Formats: sequence, structure tokens, C-alpha cells
Amino acid sequence: MARCGFGRVNSPAAARALSTPDPRGALAGATIWCPDGMELPMTIAARIADLNGIITADDLAALGAQSEQVVVWLRQGHLVRARRGAYVDGPLWRSLDARNQERTAARAAVRRLTRVGGLVAAARTAAIIHALPTIGQATTTILARTGGGPSEHAADVRIQACWGPGSAHEVDGVPVLAVAASVISVAATSGVQAGVVAADAALHQKRCSVDDLHDWMTPNIGRRGIRSARETIRLADPQCESPGESLTRLGLVGLELPWRSQVEIATDAGTYRVDFLVGDRIVVEFDGAVKYGGAQGRDELFKEKRREDALRRAGFLVVRVTWADLRDPRRLQALLTPALKAS
Repeated sequence: MARCGFGRVNSPAAARALSTPDPRGALAGATIWCPDGMELPMTIAARIADLNGIITADDLAALGAQSEQVVVWLRQGHLVRARRGAYVDGPLWRSLDARNQERTAARAAVRRLTRVGGLVAAARTAAIIHALPTIGQATTTILARTGGGPSEHAADVRIQACWGPGSAHEVDGVPVLAVAASVISVAATSGVQAGVVAADAALHQKRCSVDDLHDWMTPNIGRRGIRSARETIRLADPQCESPGESLTRLGLVGLELPWRSQVEIATDAGTYRVDFLVGDRIVVEFDGAVKYGGAQGRDELFKEKRREDALRRAGFLVVRVTWADLRDPRRLQALLTPALKAS
């Protein structure tokens, strides 16, 4: 298969000769030429592979690529622009689901912004790269300093002060706060809900401990947002298995209801573990709106109905909570009120 190549361009007739070579490149004095429809140059494809599917405008320039050629590669689908100056391998991008596209885009943006050194991904950006669950959509890349320096804000970048020595780790080739430090920075930056969602997942997956969270929170006492981090640690539950469960639990806390998580209940159809038991008789389950299409879906629906019927025969009231119910505490309270009265 024909490929693009490197070469000195001496005339307009030389394929798609491109303009002045980048003096910063390792191949200074050379440019890339590439007729439409050709693959990426082997050197660029290899660099993308080395970087686990991402590349930046600076990386491309260092390899001799010109902006006009990048436009062609974008049009041909060889590259996808993930953020300003940050790109992802096109075939890889199209193979990813939305969550992994977000993670890959975050990695690309962090690589572009941390090439000067002294910065790591922090807060929500770090959580995304660590594959921890997050709330909402990312519109800003958040970084933290690894040494001294103030916080800074720009249109699409936010730089936080250092979270402490030893905070920098590397994940898939980009610098990022350690998992526990990432959770604390999420809570301090985005609030208790976001912090608990990230903390529950990190603790459940045994990627950090409660002591680790305290170790990153304590030296930062007095820092803006650290009260949310302290509250996050207090409310975190390693037994929670999904963001929906985490937010349901916070809803129960907000309504000042007594609850226990991941409780096993014996029934005539077997023993079932429920998301939450409120008081002695109310089972609260988070329903992520699983699709029940096809044979497998119908089987899951049958099992779920059998489980719920068994719990009711055992004397329990079953309340199902959806994402919509979690958006407004009043809606969650209205959903639970009939069961609370009946119990």
C-alpha cells in the first residue's frame, strides 16, 4: 500500500509538496508530502502508537508535518481533533464508546498542555484519565502544579496550586495526580457529589484507601474547597458499586433517612443483596434503566421480577430509583413517601 513520505521538495510537481520545514523537528530541512487518500507517514503512525493513540500539534510539527497536511489527514479521517492542538488516531477514536473517547481526549489535551513540565492532570481531568466516574461534561482541562506557583485560569485551562510532593504519576504516557490526590482535588473543585462518586469507585476498586484520602486532604487543610473533601471522606462508602448508587445514598443522607448498603436478605427464592435497606422494611434499588430487548434482556427482566416478587413476599417494600429521581431531592422524597408511610 502506498504511503506518505519524507523528502526535500524541489518543485510544485512533487506530489503535494508542502511549505517550509519546521526547524524544531528532528528531521529539520525535510517536509512531509502525501497525496490525498494515502496513509499517515510511518514515522507519525509510529509516534501515535508510542503515545497510545494520541498526538499533539507540537508532536506533528517536530516530525515535519505542516498545518495544511494536518487538515488533509483530518478530512480523510486519519486523525480526529479531540481538543485544540490535540489529536487522536481516527480509527481508534471511532472504535471507542463515549466514555473512552472522553478519556482519550483528556489524555491528548493533557499531553499538549504539560509538555513544558511542572504540571499534571488534576480534579475532574485526572478522574477521567484514571477511568473514575465523573458528573457532567468536561469543558475545561484542569491541571495542577508539581511545584510552587499560583493558580491560573484561561478559557479552556485551569491550573491549580500544587497538591503536595509526590503527587505526580503517569497513566498511559501522561502526567496525572495519584488516585487519592485526584479524588481529593475532584471534591475540592467540583463539590461533595462529584467527590463521593469518585471516592466510592476508587475505594470499591481498591485503588486507594480511606487513609490515603486523609493523607492528601490533611496537608491541604485551609485550601479552598477542602471542606468538601473532608465531607467526601466522611460520606464515602467502599461498598457502593456504581455512580447511581452513590448518588442514591447521598439522596437518602439528605433526607436524613436511616440506611444500610449492600444488605443481604433471605427469601423463599434465595438470598438477594439489595442496594440499600432503609429502616427495617424498605428496599431501595437504583435502576440504571437497563434495556431489556432481545432474549438476554427478557431473561434479565424475568430474573429481576422474580427477585422483586420474592422480596415483597418476604415483607419488604421495594422502591426503584432512576436517574430522573436523583435530579431533584423533592422527587426522591415523593417517591419514598408512600413506602415510609406504609412501613
